Amino acid sequence: MYDNETFPENITNVFERHSWPMGLFKEFCPSALYIDRYVNAVWHIIGLFTNPISAFIWLNHRIRRNNSSAIYLAVLSITDFMFLWLHFINELQIAWGISTIAHTGICELYNFIYMIPQYLAPLIVLGFTVERWIAVCKPFHKERFCTVKRAIYVVCGLIFLSSSLASAQIYIWNYDETHKVCTYRDTNVTPDSFTEVWNWLSEMSIFGGVPICVLIFNILVICEIHKITKANAIQLPHQTSSGSNNAASTITLLSVSFYLIFTTLPVALVFVIATNFEIGNGFMTDDEIRADPQWNRFFTFMITRRCIEGICFSHYSCYFFVYCLTGPQFRKTFMTFFPNKIFQALNNSSQGRYTIVTGNGRVNNESCTTYV
Repeated sequence: MYDNETFPENITNVFERHSWPMGLFKEFCPSALYIDRYVNAVWHIIGLFTNPISAFIWLNHRIRRNNSSAIYLAVLSITDFMFLWLHFINELQIAWGISTIAHTGICELYNFIYMIPQYLAPLIVLGFTVERWIAVCKPFHKERFCTVKRAIYVVCGLIFLSSSLASAQIYIWNYDETHKVCTYRDTNVTPDSFTEVWNWLSEMSIFGGVPICVLIFNILVICEIHKITKANAIQLPHQTSSGSNNAASTITLLSVSFYLIFTTLPVALVFVIATNFEIGNGFMTDDEIRADPQWNRFFTFMITRRCIEGICFSHYSCYFFVYCLTGPQFRKTFMTFFPNKIFQALNNSSQGRYTIVTGNGRVNNESCTTYV
């Protein structure tokens, strides 16, 4: 990057004085480091408790019986739980400077496994969003496509697809024995290099294209429900749990889908514009770096990026609260394992009247859009 420049011989490169990114952030933008260390830690603690609970409830026989959406949501909870542990290992390396993956073989294997749940989570959401679209907008195909057996097949296919996409990381990453770091195999990453092209294609497809597809299907579902509701102008009382076993709550699924959209697209956008905020001259003293406009612009962007990523990281931990707020059957099952008094107010607040969409497109009490 600096081949055509001449630098004073008595000034070392900033990356030799400060490790990347922990050392550099600690010296020049500690706020970014604090977000990595403490904000993400909060999400880790929450998610490592809530995701196993969610998976346990969704896999409960009463919930998943004839309820294909429960399969998707259970796998989503397991996927998020898996990712939080992998991310914790990465945070030890990045934010705390504890060597965890900087070893031969572990570097490549870790980055391969690390990307699988990241790819899988949005694909799972897309899977049950498409299923919900079929149930609401194409009700005559519901019995064929919205089944537990087909949901299992779809999940297995998505796991295979995610693993295939993540396998590229084995080539992209490499342990550098000279500098004792886990880094890109390509020593010179250019815009047309495999590493850069693959990162762009995969990031924009999974974290940009998939959420947009989810948004489109959600809009179609909402429009169809609005049309049916307007045509019938009928509202039915809240259903019992026995009438809710055939499918998941449309409100729950829409909430999860929109949560994914609002927490994934901003991160993808930040990734896209990151190339506009390059680092400054590395051969400067620390005082010169603090006064340099380009470095300051880069550090300001990194703080902003860490704030956005810190907030959006919540979707790996907080789906449980979405389920509790929008899924009466999920909440009821959860409360059977925990003290009722703690959640009595939450349970009472769920009472209401909702319009239910049937498999044939009419409003009825036998519904494909039931509550869980």
